[in-house]
Amino acid sequence: MKFMFIFFILGIFNSFASSLAQNDRLTVKADQMTFAEMASAIEAQSNYVLFYKSSDVKQTTLLNVDIENRNINDLLNTLLKETSLTYRISGKYIFIDKKPAGKVNADAVPEKNLIQQGKQITGSIVDEQGVPVIGANVIEVGTTNGTVTDIDGKFWLQVADDAIIRISYIGYIEQEIPIAGRNVLEIVLQEDTQSLDELVVVG
Repeated sequence: MKFMFIFFILGIFNSFASSLAQNDRLTVKADQMTFAEMASAIEAQSNYVLFYKSSDVKQTTLLNVDIENRNINDLLNTLLKETSLTYRISGKYIFIDKKPAGKVNADAVPEKNLIQQGKQITGSIVDEQGVPVIGANVIEVGTTNGTVTDIDGKFWLQVADDAIIRISYIGYIEQEIPIAGRNVLEIVLQEDTQSLDELVVVG
């Protein structure tokens, strides 16, 4: 019971620290900057650590950057708006990914994708050692409908009856899974050794 209480307190502390970090005010200004320079600017002003693949960002150049006194979400939303990149924040870690191939602007989503979907699926995602994968992307292919796995590697998603879902996470091989006739999924991700060789950690 004592250990459970300690973990509970640590969880509250981590959530509080994460909330404080996301309220940090950041400033990034430059006529032109590479993605790596942007990442370094964020690192210099905060406790965040950025993870990204060099191959994903090597062609990303940011022009006329003039962002002042913004929190991390506002800053990244503005900087990445016109790029092929997206991000997710987990505590003090920021993961940069390429936008899923099926992701489009909400205004361009066909009406059938905006109505209530056919059924709810649930699932769990683990690595080859059985460790839950936290923050894995789960996207219904061809739509903007998606979610990420929780701290236990679990997810819930409302999808069309004949949907295909795409599972992706930095350092692992992407999978596409038809879910026709299935409601519960147990997914094992395989490590992508080539991708790990390209992974860049800024810090």
